[in-house]
Amino acid sequence: MSSSLAAHIRRESLSNLVINLLINGGLAYWLLHEHPAIFAWGENGYGPDLLLTGFLLSFIISAIFIWMHRAKRAKGVWPGLNSDEQGWARHLPTNTWLAAVCFGVIGLTVAAPVLLAVLWLAQIQSLTPLQYALLKGIWAGVLAALLVPAAIRLGLRQSS
Repeated sequence: MSSSLAAHIRRESLSNLVINLLINGGLAYWLLHEHPAIFAWGENGYGPDLLLTGFLLSFIISAIFIWMHRAKRAKGVWPGLNSDEQGWARHLPTNTWLAAVCFGVIGLTVAAPVLLAVLWLAQIQSLTPLQYALLKGIWAGVLAALLVPAAIRLGLRQSS
């Protein structure tokens, strides 16, 4: 992988970290700021919100980046990557939508449950709206930053 492509991947990851931190954290605060406390489950619970966000954020980001980078590869902006250069993304389906569903399932079954387990192990019963907004923003930003490199590499997969 060229150093310019590696720099592009780093830049896209960092941009998505910041964008998703601000959007997800801001939306969470805007929607929940009038509640005295946010509990894990029940009405306005953060558990279902994190699970849904884990799936949707992972699905949407991966679909966009796979599609965008397939188009850039087709136009010759970026070279195609061989299997060794794709990392774990080489195990995902070639079809953009199936791959995006796989990313979504990873967000739903790995990323969100890990955060929920950490909160449970820390015995955090509730969060203020500001605490939850900060937590969700940071988590969504980190999740996006971790998914973007794999989605870019998958989008640049050489045609078989």
